Amino acid sequence: MPWCNDCIKKFIDGFENEWEAVDKLCQWADIPFVPKEWVRLKEMNDNPFPAYARVFQSEEFEGIGWGDYYKEFKALEDAGMIEAELPLIDEDRKRKLI
Repeated sequence: MPWCNDCIKKFIDGFENEWEAVDKLCQWADIPFVPKEWVRLKEMNDNPFPAYARVFQSEEFEGIGWGDYYKEFKALEDAGMIEAELPLIDEDRKRKLI
């Protein structure tokens, strides 16, 4: 990516909705946006996007771009199964079940 890590952090911090900013970066970089993985890496890093991008640019995810994952995400949403994929919704669901 032609942006430095500090510029990427400023871009993300400048958005009211962090997930929207990360999703736009992922779309531009053609890597999947996986909210659970973003939240996990954010808890461990002050500037998580470089670590996030490394994960999804690894051989394990080769050939899976933003569009591929987005289609699967929408299929989960349409099937009413999205709760398990979104961390905040999943935590709320767990609290209700308890």
